[in-house]
This record gives sequence, structure tokens and C-alpha cells, in this order.
Amino acid sequence: MARKIALTAMFSALGTVFLFLTGIWPFGTVALLCAASAFVAFSVMECGMGYGLLSYITISVLGFLLVPDKTITLWEFVLLLGYYPVIKCLIERLNRLWLEWLIKVLFFSVMVIVLLLLFQFVLFIPIVTELPVWLYGIGGIALLAVYDYALSVFLSYYRNRLKGKLRKNS
Repeated sequence: MARKIALTAMFSALGTVFLFLTGIWPFGTVALLCAASAFVAFSVMECGMGYGLLSYITISVLGFLLVPDKTITLWEFVLLLGYYPVIKCLIERLNRLWLEWLIKVLFFSVMVIVLLLLFQFVLFIPIVTELPVWLYGIGGIALLAVYDYALSVFLSYYRNRLKGKLRKNS
């Protein structure tokens, strides 16, 4: 148990560093948010679902305390990308590719709507669009597919190359 707590703390600290870097390196925000969420996935892989959720909560709370840009960047992590690795793990247990993608797209779409409503009506950040909303929806789903695939490749690399090295020394 102590090993799992230590690993979760380490992954959470690294995820928080990537969240913090979004304030320093603003043109790499999406990549940094994706990298921060990958550490949640590492916690799930190494320690289990509960520790992955703990890592997500820890990164989110530390992000609210430490990240300079608490508006869009942090909310994108908290409401969209941060817990996605946990959801991805649960959905992919179905082992039916078409159903997995249907659920992922529906879940992503609902969370984007929640995020936009939060921006508009709670944070009072106006949503200004130059293109039809459905085009943004298609673009968002395309980005989800790229992110999901990249996360799968990255996690496969982690599982095959790095995971054993962490266990050898414990």
C-alpha cells in the first residue's frame, strides 16, 4: 500500500508540473494538458482505479492552488482531460470497438457542453464562434480520436518498456 501511495504521489506531482507549465508555455497548452492526464493513466496502470482517481483529484486541487491560469486551462483539465484516462479504462473493458467509440464520443460531447455552459453562465466567459457549432463538434471529435489514440500508444509503450523497471526496484 505504501508503494501505491508513493507512486500515486509521484505521478500526481509530475502531472501538476505539466499543469503548471501551461502558464509558462501557453502555446503548448493542449499537449501539456494531455501529458498531465497521462500521469493519471500511469496511476491507474500501476496502482488501480481508485489510485488513479486519487491522482486526478490531487492534480486538480494542486492545480487550483498553483497554476497561474485558473480559467480555461485548469477547467479543461478538471472537466475534460484529467479523468479521461480513468473513463477510457472503464469503457475499454467492454471489448467492442464500435460501442467503446460511441460511448467515448457521447461522453466527450456531453462534457464539452457542460464545459461551455460553465464558461458562459458560471465563469461569464463569452463563447464567440466564427464557424457553425457543428463544425467545432466534428473538430472536437477528431481531436478526441487523436488524443485517445496517442494516449493508447503512449500507455502501450509505458506498459511494455517502463512499467517493469518501476517494479524491479520495489
